Amino acid sequence: MHNFDLVAVLALSMASSSCFGGDMADHERKEERESTSLVAPNSVQGSSSQQAELRAELEAMVKTVESVFDSYPEYVCDLTPEECAEEDRWIAEQPMEVFDCGYADGIDAALEGDTGLPMSTEGLITLAKTVYYVESAGSGNGYPESTWKPELERHVQHQLHLIAAARKLEADDGIGGAYGSDLMWSLTEYPIHIVHDMDVYRRNVNPSLERLVPMDGCGAGETDLIVRTSPEAKKVRMLPGFLGSVCRLDPRAHIAECKYWTDVNLNESRGASGIYEYEATWPDGKVTYGRVDVDSIALAAEGSTPVLTIRR
Repeated sequence: MHNFDLVAVLALSMASSSCFGGDMADHERKEERESTSLVAPNSVQGSSSQQAELRAELEAMVKTVESVFDSYPEYVCDLTPEECAEEDRWIAEQPMEVFDCGYADGIDAALEGDTGLPMSTEGLITLAKTVYYVESAGSGNGYPESTWKPELERHVQHQLHLIAAARKLEADDGIGGAYGSDLMWSLTEYPIHIVHDMDVYRRNVNPSLERLVPMDGCGAGETDLIVRTSPEAKKVRMLPGFLGSVCRLDPRAHIAECKYWTDVNLNESRGASGIYEYEATWPDGKVTYGRVDVDSIALAAEGSTPVLTIRR
């Protein structure tokens, strides 16, 4: 379904906007894309082998995003028949929101809070969501591929170059190397101009198509979390559940080898939400693995700072 064998693009234009109210004229969107284009220098765009690795990593994330949304339970109205009918009419009148939030197994939790993840990984997660959303909105609602696929491919290629540049900064300056750089905000942008272009097609060519609108950013509603161990562990690492699922796509790899684990400072507060996996290494070398729902711990804490105590 997903084809990332893309043509290299030397200069790309993409929209960057946090305001979704109203429709922009075609020439205004074109000017906006040109003025906000950010292309990584050739020296840090990454070798062909690195680009191939990034595409493979992206493909794994897209597959995991698909499985997460496919696992969502179907909504069942529990109101009276009249109220359910009214609700159905209201839903039918609403446009489809593209770039919706994905909470199951922590897609957005991996982008919020003190995850400790490098910006390059956050950029890949955002890009995986983008591919899923645009393809689902376009193919799932009968929009011709010409209205969204070429621009999506250009966006993917552009973002992969930026992610390669971020990886270079992180390799040189540590995991936080891309934070505070010019790349930081561009790595987690959604290409809302693609949705605007699709809506222009709908209005001008085929008004019967589902109306699409871009959704403003998601927030996982993170909460402060303190991690403790009993007895004292030598080392603790945590992994967003979504990224654990990505790593498990390779049945030959052990979860301990997943590249997305981050170290935890015990007894210190960190922002977190959703599903997390943890790994505790004890002084004698034995290792304990577990899975925790941070939101459930926060709910049980009843207003106080939630605490995760990992026991041997």
